[in-house]
Amino acid sequence: MAGATLACLAGCVPAASASKDLSDTGEMTVTEKYSWEMPRVHKRGCQYGRRPFNDVPSPRTDAVPLSVDWLLFAIAVKCGGHCQDFIELLDRVDLVGCFLRYNFLNLQATRREVPMLTPEEQLHIIKSGTAQIVPESALLEKLKRGVPLNVKLGVDPTAPDIHLGHAVPLRKLRQFQDLGHQVTLIIGDGTALIGDPSGRNSTRPQLSREQIQENAQTYVDQAFKVLDPEKTVLRYNSEWILDLDMEQLLKLLANFTVARILERDDFHNRYTSGQSISLHEFLYPVMQAYDSVVIKADVELGGTDQLFNLLAGRELMEKMGMEPQVCLTLPLLEGTDGVKKMSKSYGNYIGLTDEPSNMFGKVMSIPDELMVKYYRLASTEAVDEIDRIEAGLAADELHPNKVKRALARNIVTAYYDDVAAEAAEADFDLKFKEHGFPADAPVFAPDLTPDENGLVYVAKILVDAGVAGTASEARRLIDGGGVKVNGEALAPKAYNVAPEVLAGAEVQVGKKKFVRFE
Repeated sequence: MAGATLACLAGCVPAASASKDLSDTGEMTVTEKYSWEMPRVHKRGCQYGRRPFNDVPSPRTDAVPLSVDWLLFAIAVKCGGHCQDFIELLDRVDLVGCFLRYNFLNLQATRREVPMLTPEEQLHIIKSGTAQIVPESALLEKLKRGVPLNVKLGVDPTAPDIHLGHAVPLRKLRQFQDLGHQVTLIIGDGTALIGDPSGRNSTRPQLSREQIQENAQTYVDQAFKVLDPEKTVLRYNSEWILDLDMEQLLKLLANFTVARILERDDFHNRYTSGQSISLHEFLYPVMQAYDSVVIKADVELGGTDQLFNLLAGRELMEKMGMEPQVCLTLPLLEGTDGVKKMSKSYGNYIGLTDEPSNMFGKVMSIPDELMVKYYRLASTEAVDEIDRIEAGLAADELHPNKVKRALARNIVTAYYDDVAAEAAEADFDLKFKEHGFPADAPVFAPDLTPDENGLVYVAKILVDAGVAGTASEARRLIDGGGVKVNGEALAPKAYNVAPEVLAGAEVQVGKKKFVRFE
């Protein structure tokens, strides 16, 4: 009996004799009921057992015994709310059952140490900072099942370093992890060969495999500053995308029409304006959708510009007879200028590897009206506390500077520690609150060759020194009193000054940019 039952459970193939013995009422056994979903649980169980994915045998194809921790996880997850039935079932497995029962009880005792939130409470947390959930009702229904969701994020390693804007979906993933769900992070080393056309008005240059591999490693290292590695399954979509043969690819493409692909705003705009669209770009949303099919995603995250791709995954899963994923989009995070999206090209970014004092100062420079958004998208603060902060600011019950300082400390602590955050705050006070000029300000040798009028163009010098993005930005800063030379603000329209004014000067641009001229 014990052998038959264990074989039934481990192989995920209901045995007739075992089924009869285990279900005296004639009802379907636990194993029979959930056997069709076991391969999916298997993928999640490999993280539970803390073993690499490729080292865990497949219950359907590999003729090797499964580990006890995998078997326990696979069955326990599916029996979630029917613990007593599960224990009674295991009691019938003789000595093996007693061993599993002991471990299952220990697992249940461990779980009880962490209070479980209701589906509605989880949804409230998940919705914080989101742009759209499509459809929200489906997400709530998935949460009500009490089974850990498989939450997907796919990223193309097109750049080696990431900033707080890139980390927005990672923060949401970590939220899901803290709620008890599983995260699958897909590194798009296959799709990166195509290049994501989202939001672009021209074809993205294709990267070499060497560039992709180098960027991918750097990205993963930084991503795990946010994600819990023990609750993250890391996959590379080249595993399945580059293995597609022509027949498989054609069958996959047959699920989409050209008209449907052209519904994408960026494709539509490029097509109607006569700009070129490379044929390989059409493949990108298809391949991203296929990723969801392969990993059986319950939820997929992306930016607002990714909604089409996310919906494509939902559509493809439906056509292939699968339960479709829920699409969750997150807004773009404005940079420190408060206007443009955070980007290195705009110089308004806060990097995950920035020095603590630099990170603290950049956070303190964001406009007050963006504080709550930064709290929701970039901090580790609890959602209930953010709700309280938002209400307090709206009612003028909280001082914005204190709130922003707490935000800056939170973000620095998230990527370093409390000690680094305290030191960064002290450094900030030295530089700004006490109006001191930082000793570690960069040094720049400007070209002070005068023009025919004996003057130099300040705006260009500020751009050359890297403290202004463009000459027009520099002029706006001057007009607003945002450029100080040796502690004195330049007068509005003072775009041209005598060379001696800048020679050896200490220059402050805005609240956080400093440079010392030689």
